[in-house]
Amino acid sequence: ITGDGYAFCAVLKHPWRKEGNFESLQVLATDNDGASLETLAAIPLVEDHAAFAYETPSSTLEYPKGRTVFVLDSPITDPGIARLAYRALIWHFSNGAPDEAADQACKDPVRFFYGRHQAPHQFLGNVLYRDTLQEIIEGYLRSGIGGNLSSPSAHTRTAEYARTGDYDPHRGPQLSPA
Repeated sequence: ITGDGYAFCAVLKHPWRKEGNFESLQVLATDNDGASLETLAAIPLVEDHAAFAYETPSSTLEYPKGRTVFVLDSPITDPGIARLAYRALIWHFSNGAPDEAADQACKDPVRFFYGRHQAPHQFLGNVLYRDTLQEIIEGYLRSGIGGNLSSPSAHTRTAEYARTGDYDPHRGPQLSPA
């Protein structure tokens, strides 16, 4: 990604990027326009849970653009949960670091992220574990932006991913234990 410039996206059942072809996702990424690598690496979520961050192909000295990459400890197999995870990460960046707010457009489960040949990057080597992602999702849902926790329809998309875990209507969807 940062050496040879390879792009990445979810695993697809067929070679077209549409939600119906979604199979699984074990890497989440956020685009942070206006944030340098040093700024991103100092954000606690990134410092403690991101695998690496790199400058995107459109980054310039005048307007840096960083991408933060999170490797999950287990795959997400439901596109609705993937979308929810992306939205929750975007929300987390917006609340925790408004100057480094994540790009709101990068939330579809089959998003294609370009790499950059010889990209400046920071390797952090972390894994984003289910319990941490669950906390971020719960915060997002509690904020009211992510949906009404008391509504059963707010959790329809979580069924496959949460079926082996606990479901608490007051806390929202529960990611199943690893």
